[in-house]
Amino acid sequence: MRRSESGFTLIELILVMATVAILFSVIIANVRAEAISNQIRSAASQIALDIERVRSAAVKTSKDTSFTLINQGQSYELRLAGVLAGSPVTVANIPDGVILKLGGLTTGTLGYSAPYGDSSATSRTLTVEKSGGTNQTFYIVGVTGKVIR
Repeated sequence: MRRSESGFTLIELILVMATVAILFSVIIANVRAEAISNQIRSAASQIALDIERVRSAAVKTSKDTSFTLINQGQSYELRLAGVLAGSPVTVANIPDGVILKLGGLTTGTLGYSAPYGDSSATSRTLTVEKSGGTNQTFYIVGVTGKVIR
């Protein structure tokens, strides 16, 4: 009389391991995509706040202010009129792999005039872009210079 043996065959174990590997790779891909998306959202939020900060500084100080893209769109500086050239109020680097474009270009300046914070922008869009096609675009509203995401 034969005894029935319990356990798994080699083929069953290989199938389970292959299924787990496929699920794991799908999860990793989704987590990576979400991390890139979060990085873009975070950078975009900080940039929008900084643009609003530049605009409000023009109103508060009654001096012209500017937001300027530098280093091929990999960083930007915030400047207040009357501050020595080469001494920006703030220089901000953005995360690796993220590029800023003002009106489609990686260089440019968005200026605000005192005392009302009027915008001198000829390009009305600012795009935060990550390699791989992920991006977020802001619109700078006409004369008021307000930022809409």
